[in-house]
Amino acid sequence: MKILFILLLLVSTLTYAQERPDYNNLKKVEIEQYLIRDGFVSKTGWVLKEGEEITLGNGTMPNKYFAFIYETPGYQYHDKRDRLTSLFNGKKAKVKSLLVKGSKRTGYQVIARVGVGNLVNYWVELDNAIEAGEVMIPEPYASRLNTPVTGSFSVADEIRKFKVLMDEGVLTKEEFETQKKKLLNQ
Repeated sequence: MKILFILLLLVSTLTYAQERPDYNNLKKVEIEQYLIRDGFVSKTGWVLKEGEEITLGNGTMPNKYFAFIYETPGYQYHDKRDRLTSLFNGKKAKVKSLLVKGSKRTGYQVIARVGVGNLVNYWVELDNAIEAGEVMIPEPYASRLNTPVTGSFSVADEIRKFKVLMDEGVLTKEEFETQKKKLLNQ
């Protein structure tokens, strides 16, 4: 009986911890099929599927808004994204759908369309939001995120990330320069 219980526990654990596919080596249609069948697999092995709830962390922008969680874009393109405010720190959000954005040339990004209890839906850039702490990872996967990553920390890569945020209007030029100075003075 104990062996049966251990086997059931092992099988259920294996279904929730999966190998992350290399989204950049797949076609958009293949990624979409994978998301429908198996859900989104984070870099830590956490599997997120439609219908599940996620816990929001804290906004990472200087004004405490969420950098990687913003109102679902409408039909017309606009540069300014209405970002989720700090009022939602620690709240739950329900995953309504998983989407794939990007192209083969620019790379693909998995987006979760979530509801937070009001009429507006929000997009969550999953990899970025998880890495920034805007989406909380359940244990035991959270401990995997804090383990050292092979490879070295690149100041240039970090500056590029802040530049992208500035180009998207998330950071002002002054905030970008402040972050750049901090990185260069390390």
